[in-house]
Amino acid sequence: MAPPRRHFGTSEFNQALEMMDIRIDLESRRIDPIPMTTHRFKFSELDKAFEVMDKKLDGVIKPSSIF
Repeated sequence: MAPPRRHFGTSEFNQALEMMDIRIDLESRRIDPIPMTTHRFKFSELDKAFEVMDKKLDGVIKPSSIF
């Protein structure tokens, strides 16, 4: 059985964003994902990107595809 998911309170979420120097556009309530991107893959490398993400290889946090 999987452990229960932990839900972050507002202060914890904001602290995590601040630590990663991530900005929130308050008007649109959106987070810019670019600062969280740790790996970039060409479209032709999508198989590799999915493998890296699935197996959590090389410290991946947020992969991005380049078209």
